[in-house]
Amino acid sequence: MRKTSYQIKSGDKIRRLVRWLGLIWLLVRLFPFSMTLWSALPIELQHLILALIAYDDAPAARSLRLVSRDINVLVLPIIYRNVLIETIPDLRVTRIMAPPSSALHRLKNENYDPPRILSTYNTASLALVLPESLPSIENALARVGAVFSRIRYLAITSRNLSANAFWLRENRVKPKHIMLLHHGSPRPVNWRDKIFSQTTHIFTSSLDSHGRSTFADLSDLTHLAVSTHSELADNKIQDIARKLEWLLHPDTLPNLKILVLGITRFPYPPVKRIYTHLFIDPSAHEQYIRLLARWWTHLQACLGHSKFHVLPDPIHPREEWDTWINSTSPDIWQRAISYRGQYSNSVIFEPHPVEVDAHHINVIDLLQTNDDTPLTLDSPNARSQSSSKVDWEIDLIQREGYRESERLDPEEAGEYVTMGF
Repeated sequence: MRKTSYQIKSGDKIRRLVRWLGLIWLLVRLFPFSMTLWSALPIELQHLILALIAYDDAPAARSLRLVSRDINVLVLPIIYRNVLIETIPDLRVTRIMAPPSSALHRLKNENYDPPRILSTYNTASLALVLPESLPSIENALARVGAVFSRIRYLAITSRNLSANAFWLRENRVKPKHIMLLHHGSPRPVNWRDKIFSQTTHIFTSSLDSHGRSTFADLSDLTHLAVSTHSELADNKIQDIARKLEWLLHPDTLPNLKILVLGITRFPYPPVKRIYTHLFIDPSAHEQYIRLLARWWTHLQACLGHSKFHVLPDPIHPREEWDTWINSTSPDIWQRAISYRGQYSNSVIFEPHPVEVDAHHINVIDLLQTNDDTPLTLDSPNARSQSSSKVDWEIDLIQREGYRESERLDPEEAGEYVTMGF
């Protein structure tokens, strides 16, 4: 997007202000009369300097909390602008925002006020992907529910969504962007839930509905994305294609602008060597061709649709989440539009050409740009997930090897349930 002169001037003013504030902070730290100089600064300027430090350095922000009660109140909203809860220890954030009353307070029958009013946090995002579901967890989150009343981004598993629905509704949590995950097996969703009433962007691991709700209940939805792996049985590919066709129908989601199908790229049969000869197993190559043909056949009604975009090898959901909350790189819809600008939807379903000579077999990647740089990032399976404490899964199909004993709920739906439309 082209910057206007107003935007450029505003950016210059902000940069000049930051430089001046940095200079003031440097003087405060270097000179022996620093405390006198610091005390002479207006309180608003002191708060601004401390806030800039907290924004720039998370460890420093946590250290500043220990300086005084007032500074703790100042930096808490900065520290918890984006809240990530993946494991039980992560719930300590609720005790920081709203510490439980001490034995002395209870003895005196006094209420212990939190450091600051919960509704003033202005938290922008919440990622709630706990594998566990316990009443104590829901109660802890409900105590600080007001913190999340204005979030714009929500990443949550279907299980956590149903378990925490009460306090989410009570605090009128209505994010614009939602990422629906699971921990091995997708679950149906109640799309009529009030939490979806203002949602415009959904990246979901489930297209299935709970009760009488359907995707048609999402009247404000403009951007939809789903993801799955390529090596699926014919009946599952057909199921996915049928649902995508229904979603693309103009009467289903009248405001829909783009529907993205993220799909891991089809693995080409490996090259084998016998003595000095290289060859590709004919049966494996035939299976590869048949798999491509199944996808291409079932998706025929979608591939030519202007709103439908196929994106090969979408990045890991945890990294996708970072692009949402930090706006540091294109999201899944922007990447899909970029891909569609260079390739047609059907290219991913075309067999890779092969160049063969006496000593080499070279598989030509059709999804390479002119400078031999891949358009998309590496396969999610090959990417490091060290930044995540739990698996973030967003596949439409149940994970291979998933066992019934792993289910979080004995009434959880089976491997693949119908959409209910």
